[in-house]
Amino acid sequence: MNAEYPNWNVWRSVDDLGRPAAWVATNRTRDSLFAPTLHGDTAEKLEQQLRNPPLAAGLSVRALKRAQVNSGE
Repeated sequence: MNAEYPNWNVWRSVDDLGRPAAWVATNRTRDSLFAPTLHGDTAEKLEQQLRNPPLAAGLSVRALKRAQVNSGE
């Protein structure tokens, strides 16, 4: 997935016993409008979020308006 989504660093978290657990994607884009981190129980669930990532929390009104313009709304 890292090759398909170069603006994200995709990796696996581990549980208390060191076993692979959730899939995680960290946003690499500075000052991005999108959430800094995404989580999914499976690779498929994470990829659904990567295709349409949620907006970051705490965005300014200016940033929200910019997001609307960029999405065509």
